[in-house]
Amino acid sequence: MVLASIDINNFKFINDNYGHEEGDRLLISFANLLRKSIRINFDSIYRFGGDEFVILFVDCTLEKSYEILKKINFKFIEIRKEVSISYGVIKIETEKETNIDAYLKKADELMYENKRKFKKNHF
Repeated sequence: MVLASIDINNFKFINDNYGHEEGDRLLISFANLLRKSIRINFDSIYRFGGDEFVILFVDCTLEKSYEILKKINFKFIEIRKEVSISYGVIKIETEKETNIDAYLKKADELMYENKRKFKKNHF
């Protein structure tokens, strides 16, 4: 099992420059893109906060989850060129006792590390 933490890059820019209604439309478009990009009845998507999402990939490798997220990012940029995603991915060791909060924290840390790299390269 793989856990991915996702954040929309430049979401504040969309809200500030085009209004919150456009931000809401973007969130809906992104959620629809996520739904079309995962395996129905296997993987799960959760909205984790404003513009943050979590995906739980079942029976999936880290490599495959990165492939999926990279495709999602390319498709999302096609929807709206001002935005992209940052993500952190971590394998959940199901053989051990699972502390989901620790996995969420680690995936979130990896996502924010990715987001810092994005900001450094784009601003």
